[in-house]
Amino acid sequence: MDLILSNATVVTAHETYQADLGIEGGKIKQIDRGLGLGPAGRTIDVGGKLVMPGGVDVHTHAEFKLLGQETVDDFYSSVPRHQPRDRLRG
Repeated sequence: MDLILSNATVVTAHETYQADLGIEGGKIKQIDRGLGLGPAGRTIDVGGKLVMPGGVDVHTHAEFKLLGQETVDDFYSSVPRHQPRDRLRG
């Protein structure tokens, strides 16, 4: 593994638990307890912070105005009409 994220709170659709994450090539390759150090010795203790493998953050502030600041996108430009890769199939 290139990097180990230790002491994470892993959140899935079914459970929440403490574990380490092994990262290789920018992707999560292993989730388990006690993964130890990566081969290069690069480990980051994330201090119990939440990790949501496979989760997609769709949070946005379209047309948000606060303290004289305004977002660049309006509602229509921030939500594309057609995104086939985002559609649920089943």
